[in-house]
Amino acid sequence: MRAGPGVRVSLRHALIGLLADKPASGYDLSRRFQEVLGSVWPALLRSVFFWLMTPEELAAHLDREAAYFHQLAAKLRDLAGAKDRGEYGHSPQTQSLRVTVEAGIRINEALEGWAAWAKEQGAKTKAGPESG
Repeated sequence: MRAGPGVRVSLRHALIGLLADKPASGYDLSRRFQEVLGSVWPALLRSVFFWLMTPEELAAHLDREAAYFHQLAAKLRDLAGAKDRGEYGHSPQTQSLRVTVEAGIRINEALEGWAAWAKEQGAKTKAGPESG
C-alpha cells in the first residue's frame, strides 16, 4: 500500500487496499489497519464501514440512524411520562429507574443530533472522508 510523494490517499482507499489483499470482517479490518498502517497513519476508526460507503450510502445510513435514535427517545419519553404519573408506583427503585430513563432520553437525543451533524459534514465533502 504505497503512494508516491504528494499523493493523498483517503482512508477509504487504504481500507479497500487491505480488502483487496484478502476478505476481512470489520473487526479484522480495523486490527489489520492498525498492524499494517497504524505506525505511519494513526487513525481512530469508529467503524470501518463508514469509510467504505459512498457519500449517498452514508447519508442514507445516517438518516436511518437519526430516525432510530428519534424513535427510541420518543419511547423512553413515553415511559418517563408513565413513571412521572405514578403508573409504576413511587418506590426508590422506580425513582432510580426514572433517572436512568432520563439519561437514555438525553443520550438518544444527542445521538440523533450527531447523525444529523455527520450527514451535514458528509454533504460538505462530497469526495468522501479523508484521513486529515
